[in-house]
Amino acid sequence: VIRNSSTQAAYDTDYLQGLICAVYEDSRGGSRVSVYEQESGSYLIYDLELSATAVRPKVVALADRFIITALDGTDWYSQTVTLGNPTVLTAPIVISSTVDDLPIDMVKLGSFVIYAYTSLGGDITIGYLYIDGAAGNPLTNALPAAITVTGEVGDEALTIFVSDAGDKILVAYSDSSGNPDIKVISTNVSLTTTTTTLIADTRNQVCRNITGLFVNATDI
Repeated sequence: VIRNSSTQAAYDTDYLQGLICAVYEDSRGGSRVSVYEQESGSYLIYDLELSATAVRPKVVALADRFIITALDGTDWYSQTVTLGNPTVLTAPIVISSTVDDLPIDMVKLGSFVIYAYTSLGGDITIGYLYIDGAAGNPLTNALPAAITVTGEVGDEALTIFVSDAGDKILVAYSDSSGNPDIKVISTNVSLTTTTTTLIADTRNQVCRNITGLFVNATDI
């Protein structure tokens, strides 16, 4: 996507109606975003800095826009690029100010985005983002408030899976403390019930990437 003398890492991308949005960490410092037309290769946003200190950038295409997130210090924030104004990146909205510099994931779930991260207190948080990039809030956007699973840490890997029916969310993660293992948090879309299950004892071998898919109503 970007050809220059710098090095890009932590790359993420999504596609929306002929446009591709790419976000990445950059060796010049911080994280950046580019938006370009898939067919012509023309850039609408080229190598734009999100922040000189931002890390862990992510992007999800939702409805008529890209929702972009990044972590700056302990502030995890969102910005958007819309199809109606694809050359402009909106001002940041802080989602949370207590996010640890550990794996973050987010995926589309219906008309919204579901996210998961590890907080500074060492707990996994699961919640929603509204279409404008704001955190789910029963009072302001009628989305469930985020939930915290106490004492669970995804410090090496963390991946969200959503069932085909869209009625179940699984967060698989690797915790390197003690005897490293892989666990799964299962919750409903209302974020009202959670269960945590050990699915693999990695026998002191740290897992740095978790991939998979739903194979039935309950398993990945």
